Amino acid sequence: MQIHATNINGLGASQVVISFLEAAEELGVLENAIIYLPETGALSRHRLNTGTFKSYKRILPNAFSRLLEVIFSKFIFKNIETIVLGDIPLRGIDNQIVLVHQLNLVYPSVNSYSSKSLNFRVNRFLFSINHKFAKKIIVQTGAMAEEMIVSYPQIKDKIIISPQPVPNWLSSRNNNNIEKSNKIKFFYPAAFYPHKKHVFLLGLDIFLKNNKIDHKNFEIWVTLKDEEFEAFKKIKFLKNLG
Repeated sequence: MQIHATNINGLGASQVVISFLEAAEELGVLENAIIYLPETGALSRHRLNTGTFKSYKRILPNAFSRLLEVIFSKFIFKNIETIVLGDIPLRGIDNQIVLVHQLNLVYPSVNSYSSKSLNFRVNRFLFSINHKFAKKIIVQTGAMAEEMIVSYPQIKDKIIISPQPVPNWLSSRNNNNIEKSNKIKFFYPAAFYPHKKHVFLLGLDIFLKNNKIDHKNFEIWVTLKDEEFEAFKKIKFLKNLG
C-alpha cells in the first residue's frame, strides 16, 4: 500500500494528515506502507515508527509540477492500493481511496463561495477526469458530500462521510491537569474566507448587547490579519492571535 500526501502544505491540512497517519499506525496498517510526503512544510518533518517515508521533490514550479504529477501518476508511483490525502485522484492508479477536504473542488454554480481562480478551475478539471480511478471518496461532513455529489454526480455511490480522528495530543490529555478558570475560551482557527463565516461574530455581539447578556465569562480567539480584524476590533469578547 502507498499513501500519497505530496501536496499537503497548509497547517490545517497537515494536522488532518498527521491525525490520519497516527490513527493508521495504531490500527497497524502502516507496517508495509510507503508514505509520500512533501519536501517542505510542517508535514515534511513528520515521521512515525512504522512505514517507509519518502519526500517528494519538486523541481518545476509547484502548480506545474502538481499538474504533471496528477496526470502522469502511473509513471511515477506504483499501481497498488493507494490512499490519497491530497484531494485529487491520481490518474492511472486503479485502486484508490481519496480524502477530500478542499471546498474549492465544488463548482461555483453549486456553492458561490467556491473560488473561480485559475488554480481551482484546473483542480476541478483534474478531479472531473480522474475521479473514475477512485474506489471510495471520503469527506468530513454531510454538507460537503451533498455539494460534491451535485458537482460530480458520478461519484454518488463512492462518497463516505467520516470526520477526521481526534489528534493524539488532544485525546490523550489529562483533563485533571487543565487549569480551571471562570472564563471559557473558544478557539476559532480559520482564515478569512467567506465560507468561514466570521461575519456571525458581528451578529453575536449585537445579540448580546440587545439582550444585555454579560460577555465577561467567555472569550473567542480568532486568527486574522490586522486589516481583516479591523471590522471586529470593537468587539470586547474577541482576541486576535494574528
